[in-house]
Amino acid sequence: LMTGMMIKQNVATLEELYEAAKALGVKLIACEMSMNIFGLELKDIDPVVTEVIGVPTFLKYSEDGQTIFI
Repeated sequence: LMTGMMIKQNVATLEELYEAAKALGVKLIACEMSMNIFGLELKDIDPVVTEVIGVPTFLKYSEDGQTIFI
């Protein structure tokens, strides 16, 4: 549904944005809560994602303003 809406609005899809982030060397970190909800472990997702963190750690990482949450 979301991909269709993005294509209709002529914006990059999540897949395209993900591939672009990887190509640019962006550090990708998984959300601990989302991983738990979906029953996933780090070994289950793309190896470019090197860490799973919760909200407190995310807030600590974002103190310098160079972190973006998507």
